[in-house]
Amino acid sequence: MNESLVYTLILIGVIAIALLAWFITKQLREQREITRQLAEQEEKLAVQAAANRRYLTESIRIISNAILHDDKITLTEGCMRLKVMIDNYDASLHQDPDYQVIEEVYGKTSHIPILQDWKALDKQSQRKFQMEMLKVEAECQERIHAAAQRLIDHEMHRVH
Repeated sequence: MNESLVYTLILIGVIAIALLAWFITKQLREQREITRQLAEQEEKLAVQAAANRRYLTESIRIISNAILHDDKITLTEGCMRLKVMIDNYDASLHQDPDYQVIEEVYGKTSHIPILQDWKALDKQSQRKFQMEMLKVEAECQERIHAAAQRLIDHEMHRVH
């Protein structure tokens, strides 16, 4: 084999090795950057999830406290709000017999219009629904109060 051919092949090999090394290094840098960005996103999501969890536990505590001590919130409204908060916090709490009354009241009253839909009702329809809510509240009042107290005392408020 000719000496210049050997040097040419060696040069081509060295260039190929250099290009491959450059390509591998570039890929590794990109992968490290992607990994770093993912770690940042996970951290942000974890912080956001923790803040959301704190918001939910505080909201559950406030609504439960309002059910027990504030005449401005009806038991029906309190149960509706608690149901949504519990769904977002830990839906398995609805399976706990201590809290099933919240789901029960929600189920019995979820057909009742709220907010703008309530305001759009005529007075007779509003009274009909109010009577329905009062009946449900009278049937479940003690259990609602017990559930609200248990939610106030729940370990979720000690976790963070």
